[in-house]
Amino acid sequence: MSAQSSTTSESSSESSFSWNTIQDRLRDSIVAIQSSHIYVVEDYGIGNSNASGFVVDAEKGIVLTNRHVVKPGPSYHKATFFNNIEVYLQPTYYDPIHDFAFYRYDPAELKGFKPKAIQLAPEKAFGGMEFRVLGNNCNEKMSVHSGELSQLDRNPPSLNSGFSDQNIFYIQASSTTNGGSSGSPVVNIEGDAVAMNSAGKIQASASYFISLERAVYALKYIRNGQVPPRGTMQTVFKHVNFTQAEKLGLSIEEAAKQGMDTKNSTGVLTVSQILPEGPAEDKLHVGDILISINDTPITMFSAMAEIIDASVDKEVLICVLSNGQFKYVNVPVQDFYSVTPSRILLLAGAVIQDMSYILGCFGNTPISGVVIRRQGYGFLNDSKHKEHRVVYSVNGKKTPNLDTFIQVLQNHPCDKPIVFKARSLDNASSKVMFIDIHPRICHAKNAIYKRNSKTGVWYSEPYTGLTSSDEIPTQISQRPSDDCALVKPNVHKAKDVQATNIDQVLRSTVKVSSYSICPTNGNLDADAFTGNGLVISHKHGIVICSAAIVANSTSIVSLTFNGIARIPAHVAYSHPLYPVSFLKYNPDLLATSPRKIEVSELDISKAFQSDKLDQQDSVSVVFDNNEGVTGVLKTDISSRSIYHPLICECCTINHYHNIEGVALSSQCNINKNGLGVICNSKGQIAGLYTRIPTCGAKKDMAAFLGFDISLLESTYKPLIADSPCAINDIGVLGVEYKAISLEGAIALGVDERHINDIWIDSSDDKKSLFAVKTILQKREDGIESLEVGDVILKIDGQRVKHIDELAGFADRSSVELTIVRDMQEMVVSLPTTKIGHDITRQVVFWAGFYLQEPWRIIKQKTDKIHSQVFSFCSRTGSPGNREAQIFQFYITEINDTPIRTMDDLVSVVKQLSSPDAEPFNKAVASNKDSSSGVLPGRDVKIRMVRPNGKDHVITVHTNDHYMPAWRAIRGSEISDEWKMEYF
Repeated sequence: MSAQSSTTSESSSESSFSWNTIQDRLRDSIVAIQSSHIYVVEDYGIGNSNASGFVVDAEKGIVLTNRHVVKPGPSYHKATFFNNIEVYLQPTYYDPIHDFAFYRYDPAELKGFKPKAIQLAPEKAFGGMEFRVLGNNCNEKMSVHSGELSQLDRNPPSLNSGFSDQNIFYIQASSTTNGGSSGSPVVNIEGDAVAMNSAGKIQASASYFISLERAVYALKYIRNGQVPPRGTMQTVFKHVNFTQAEKLGLSIEEAAKQGMDTKNSTGVLTVSQILPEGPAEDKLHVGDILISINDTPITMFSAMAEIIDASVDKEVLICVLSNGQFKYVNVPVQDFYSVTPSRILLLAGAVIQDMSYILGCFGNTPISGVVIRRQGYGFLNDSKHKEHRVVYSVNGKKTPNLDTFIQVLQNHPCDKPIVFKARSLDNASSKVMFIDIHPRICHAKNAIYKRNSKTGVWYSEPYTGLTSSDEIPTQISQRPSDDCALVKPNVHKAKDVQATNIDQVLRSTVKVSSYSICPTNGNLDADAFTGNGLVISHKHGIVICSAAIVANSTSIVSLTFNGIARIPAHVAYSHPLYPVSFLKYNPDLLATSPRKIEVSELDISKAFQSDKLDQQDSVSVVFDNNEGVTGVLKTDISSRSIYHPLICECCTINHYHNIEGVALSSQCNINKNGLGVICNSKGQIAGLYTRIPTCGAKKDMAAFLGFDISLLESTYKPLIADSPCAINDIGVLGVEYKAISLEGAIALGVDERHINDIWIDSSDDKKSLFAVKTILQKREDGIESLEVGDVILKIDGQRVKHIDELAGFADRSSVELTIVRDMQEMVVSLPTTKIGHDITRQVVFWAGFYLQEPWRIIKQKTDKIHSQVFSFCSRTGSPGNREAQIFQFYITEINDTPIRTMDDLVSVVKQLSSPDAEPFNKAVASNKDSSSGVLPGRDVKIRMVRPNGKDHVITVHTNDHYMPAWRAIRGSEISDEWKMEYF
């Protein structure tokens, strides 16, 4: 890297090269890269990204880019050349730690187009050298940035992503490169790549280029279809200048005596990090100055790497200056690939990998244990392990690596608890224990993914150590209801309530647990939820709970009685008007318990006859807090008013309108998914207190709401009928109401006689009327409906006193209303719109989209129902996620075939499923080479319509290797379980 020789080279070439032609000469060698990453591995996330790369071997189709572009883990990639020719890329190699990687493509796919390889010439870089960066900056094809190289011996930059390169020089320059320019070549005036763009600071216009000495080394092996040897001592070195070295005890004169090159180098290497339990532990120490390796003086990273990579599985003799003394130590060199993950285990959607070198450096922890890199669906959720991701023990057995982890779980029954012990990723002394159960149903197949080191493609093998059962358990599962509790919850009884009634409520409380198979009805959470419910009829097996805990239609539910007896349950009915759901369980299952399970038989019929809750009423609230402890809060009702939800345009979860709710004067530390039971002064149930599901984009300060339990009587009776009985259809008028004062009513044209009737009515202490606030759903048939500002006076000739009289109409196809509109009183007969309880019974995953029938909130937001196939989200990293600029839409056509129903969709998806997926997976597993990079799938055209009616057409190449299509489906009976079908 001598400035003198590089200057000579630059001077001699000025006559034959010009910056004005640099783009023309090199543009055919630059590619714009689209990458999609399926699973989290090491410290990289999933998703889609855009970057750059450049051809370094045109005959063999080899492209150089950054490691953080390729990323470890299953992924797929596509390159676009300047002339818009597209080829699929195969991620052939990524370095274990340095930020460079290689792709391969099939040159035959270029159809006669022959790009020229850009030569790698890191030795031509020098301070002050003028350069050009050519790439895909900000996803704009073929952008050019200029500048001058400044610092050539910079330590690797620390990045916000968590991954940071090490033991290699970076070059710093002032440039305006931005996202998408990663992997761009940094070229000199001769058109040679002296470095590669890797990172930058946008605010400071600083760019960091990785030097290419080690990429040159690796390319020699890649060209021959080999994997370059890479060694590690699990030690990070840092470059310091000679001034800093002298402060550490090494003068420049002493360095020269040791044979170190003090003329052509600017400093020395010092030890900055040693991983615990690594090869260099207790042999090297932080602050040691590296003098030589195998008697070769070392001042540069590249010289150190050459020796280490040539000494894999051997020992090297290292000389360091430590505490003012020169000392020699023999340090084993470990195969770097042995601490670089090439396998992941998928359990119920959770991604588990071996502890790796990069993650060890992140927290300075030993490379031991397995790491939970992504939470599953109701399994190994963040709510359990949070930052404690490194599992070191399962069921009391050590799990130092993925092999032992798999072995421990190999014959473990699927429905039995698993005890995990885990430590923090960045603090080995911070440890936790948690208990989990593998879900009995999950859309994600359990599998082991392995990387083929020759082709870079990942293939899957079934993992049958834990199998998901399609059968409902016929016996109870004996397990703790929490991570440590095997006792009945503590009960803090208030002294001034009737103990008998309160005790009945307490003994009727059960723990409700749920997880979702996949996103549905606007709910994206894959987390497991716990809360409490109330047994309102043990004879019929009916539990009422918060709608928040089973907001997802694919929720798989279980109940835990007395903290020890766990049985399955099903969602019998989710109320469309009020934020509660009714669960159904089989009481006979509790009879098989070896312990006596106590469940109080409440006389809920009395609760339905209780008076409405009102302001200043003294009440007691039975609830479970966030720790699962049941308590009783003595308080009173502070207010009673109509609840108005906060709604945003992006929100796709159902909202609850037209509820006259109550607020408590004291804060209730209730579980966010729990159900509070409001008892009146006699200890009798009068109401429920629960969370209103809200949009994650906005914080609803009125998220908890109390309401009268009498509103649920008409729903309860059909559920306990001796013979099958349909729950009453509920009709609505598709509007949200608000209360208006008498003064406001007069201003809107309400006649004085109505005002006087309200004023003299002693039973009406609200002294208000109701007006239409918002139209929630427009009618498609053009039939007359309510309008904003209409004042509602009467229903069927009877004056309206409470909002629940307007909220819903059981088994009525029309209602007669007396209203005031535009200052005129009139009588109108309006049809109602029937609403169900939005239990989705089929979800299809295809091309990355989650597809189902539109539900209530979607119908409310749509002027016209364009089809019965609606997508509200897509899987991150999927083809659909990349190509679709919108994620809420109806699908009306696929490859010009009309799509009207879910059956239409399933029929087309089955036809489009690639028959090559399984043969391709077997071919990769058997190490058969293919440079095309094309994964099994189909090119499809999709016509979609947004809720506002705007058409879009996109093309997608499906990915049947990493993301095969499937559907979750269940029958129409309450007890029907979800079944998985893979196409």
